[in-house]
Formats: sequence, structure tokens, C-alpha cells
Amino acid sequence: MKDYLLTERALLILLVAFYIFYVGYLGQKFSEELESKKHRHLFIFQQVIAGVVILYSLFLFYKSYLIK
Repeated sequence: MKDYLLTERALLILLVAFYIFYVGYLGQKFSEELESKKHRHLFIFQQVIAGVVILYSLFLFYKSYLIK
């Protein structure tokens, strides 16, 4: 049961991270159209953070299968 909850948590974190990454991508595209460098860098930073969270969730996912 413990492994199941770890897998579910990893998948939930992964979905949220992909959503954050997608919002950052859309924000970056819109800020490029508006030529706003300040906001563009903010959205790029958001995508970097989402990438780190994606890597963490993948680590949790593989960890849940390595425990078995």
C-alpha cells in the first residue's frame, strides 16, 4: 500500500508540474508578443522550476518501483 501511495503522489506531482510548465510556456509566448523582457524571464524561471519538479516526480516514480 505504501508503494501505491508513492506512485499516485508522483503522478499527481508530475501532472501539476506539466501544467505549470505549460502555463510558463504560454506566458513566455505572450510576453514575447508584448515585448516584455521582465515577464519573459519570469516565465522562463517558472519553466525551470517546473522542470526540476518533473525530475523530482520521476525520481519518486522510479523509487516506488525500485522498492519492490
